[in-house]
Amino acid sequence: MPSPVPETIMSLKLDLYFTRILAQFYPTARLTKDAKETLNDFVIQFLYQFVEYMVTVMMHKQTKTLSHRDAQTATQLLFEGLLRRYAISEGVRAITKYAGFMATSRRRKGRVRDNEKAGVILPPSRIRRYLVHTVPTFKYHIRISKEAVLYVTAVTDYILYEIIEHAGKDKSVITSQDIKHVFDNDREISKTVCRL
Repeated sequence: MPSPVPETIMSLKLDLYFTRILAQFYPTARLTKDAKETLNDFVIQFLYQFVEYMVTVMMHKQTKTLSHRDAQTATQLLFEGLLRRYAISEGVRAITKYAGFMATSRRRKGRVRDNEKAGVILPPSRIRRYLVHTVPTFKYHIRISKEAVLYVTAVTDYILYEIIEHAGKDKSVITSQDIKHVFDNDREISKTVCRL
């Protein structure tokens, strides 16, 4: 049975980023306030469960650093079918793109945000803060690698893309009911939600 998110866990507010993801598919559509709240609650629960899986894998390996390998194993445990394959692919792509950017960054001028370097919408810095705040609830003192943060961000980005794309089909306004309809009726997303 998945652990409930403790009340002490920091809250995340990602409304702006949900809107940006929506604009990728349906530029003229909008999310209602309750739809954003539903997505926000989903992300908090999803990330908490993701961390729980990652910590379990890490402890099994007897290490003290959460790595992208732990994130990849957690992805395999959380997702089903094609959703799993594409989520893993997105995680690997984000790390590869970030590494490629850093390798050529000396030739570039101006500041570039981490999400732009990794090709994701959600901000890795904010996801990292959430992870750093969450890990102590498992009673462990753990380091979190940069690659793990990028991987988790990319996978979270991907599942939000899938949910919002399905919820917004043929709609100009997306409500919380539309989001919940995706949770209930998309087989692979439904199985993922059931694990949270």
